[in-house]
Amino acid sequence: IIHKAPATVRLGDLEATYDGSPKRVTATTDPEGLPVHITYSGADAPPVNAGSYEVAGTIEDANYDGTARGQLVIHKAPATVRLGDLEATYDGISKPVTATTDPEGLPVHITYDGSDEPPRNSGNYEVMAIINDSNFIGSVYDQLTIAKAILTAEADDKIRVVGEVNPEFSITYSGFVNNETEEVINTKPIASCIADISSGPGVYEITLAGGQDNDYDFIYVSGELTINSITGLGEADSENYQIYPNPVLGRFKIATQDKEALNIWIYDLRGNLVYKTRPSGREVNARFLSPGSYILKVNNGFIKLIKK
Repeated sequence: IIHKAPATVRLGDLEATYDGSPKRVTATTDPEGLPVHITYSGADAPPVNAGSYEVAGTIEDANYDGTARGQLVIHKAPATVRLGDLEATYDGISKPVTATTDPEGLPVHITYDGSDEPPRNSGNYEVMAIINDSNFIGSVYDQLTIAKAILTAEADDKIRVVGEVNPEFSITYSGFVNNETEEVINTKPIASCIADISSGPGVYEITLAGGQDNDYDFIYVSGELTINSITGLGEADSENYQIYPNPVLGRFKIATQDKEALNIWIYDLRGNLVYKTRPSGREVNARFLSPGSYILKVNNGFIKLIKK
């Protein structure tokens, strides 16, 4: 029996980077030039995708015998991630960022302060985007900023007569998003006025302050508290405005030489606004009013109105 002589196999090119082409391991022998059969995790075909593969190189020769084993590592190829939509304004809806990759179309896993859910509330969020692909690797970090929405708070105009306490001040809001209401405000603004029970006739500013919210920034619009002399109502503007009939049952008309369009406010005697309108003509419907006394403001004039 003549046994095969031992031979040595050395494997090369055991490390590569994915580029879409097969990655063949090379083999050299001692003695030189012996044929070697190479397998990759048991397969004859050299692998393409990134990963680790067990490599076996076996000499196939009638007179020599030898085997070598190693590991082929195909590294993931580097890829680039770019994030978009990193600035937004609160609107009550989640704000996911967008991601594009080079090469195009690679899947990307995005987290916001460690959470998979895109945020909806205003604030700054650390964004991490990692390519989730078997053949490519890449990541990027950035910040998503969701700015507060603008909410306008306007103090409602009020009216009262001398010697009464101030009416309860109220605020009208505009700018809520996603069907939200003032109930979502963390700390509502407070309306105040320097006028008190001893203040004389005049117009006093109703100011707003103190509002705070996680998702809204406030713009304040002041209102006016008008304090009238009881004896002066119905007479101070009699030269400019007259209403008839007064007392009124249903509709009333306004007689005036003023050519400007009329702005009408009707207040109860507590100073609460009951009705506001800008009629196309000179007639106003008052059927909805409950019987009693009211203060009618026509442009900048005041008249006492009695409803039967």
